[in-house]
Amino acid sequence: MAVYDLTPVAVPPVATKHRTIRTKLPVPESVPIFEALAAVHPRITLTVEDHGGDFLIPVHDAEFLARFPDLTVPELVRLLALATKTRGLFDAGKLAVLPRDRWPAACNERVKRDILAVRRIAGGRAG
Repeated sequence: MAVYDLTPVAVPPVATKHRTIRTKLPVPESVPIFEALAAVHPRITLTVEDHGGDFLIPVHDAEFLARFPDLTVPELVRLLALATKTRGLFDAGKLAVLPRDRWPAACNERVKRDILAVRRIAGGRAG
């Protein structure tokens, strides 16, 4: 099992069409989240992307999609459905972009809730 150092380190800034990095990596505010996830089960493999802002996922851009050769048709269909649902919620005023200074508190609370869900699933009590 891989073990990763969670000490945030300075990295060169990145500014491309689909990615911007201006912080240390991992983002210092994310370290408690990673530690909490590791506490759920030390051998669990998870990826986490959670923030209160918005970001472009150019699902109709062939060049972008080519960067994900393992993306299956059912996964793409699900991604498009989620994008459509999200746009509908946003347009209806049921979803809003959270100001950046509020991300850490909101993300910490969501991750705590999500850890409880992972524990339920891992314990066979999904739902």
